[in-house]
Amino acid sequence: MTETNEMEPAIEHESPRLESWFKVLLSSFVPMAAAFVLPPAGKITMFVITGVLMVTGLVMLIMHERKKG
Repeated sequence: MTETNEMEPAIEHESPRLESWFKVLLSSFVPMAAAFVLPPAGKITMFVITGVLMVTGLVMLIMHERKKG
């Protein structure tokens, strides 16, 4: 049986969350991985999508940091 001390303050645990810019950057690896199994005609499209997602994620990160600081 454990005893609890009622004088101790309650500690609220904030669950970790993924930032939206990080999700976009992580999602950019999906089309890159798909490009390895697609025929050559589809590879260029997947690499373009990968680049767009990476640039978008980096812009979101920069905007987030400027807003925060």
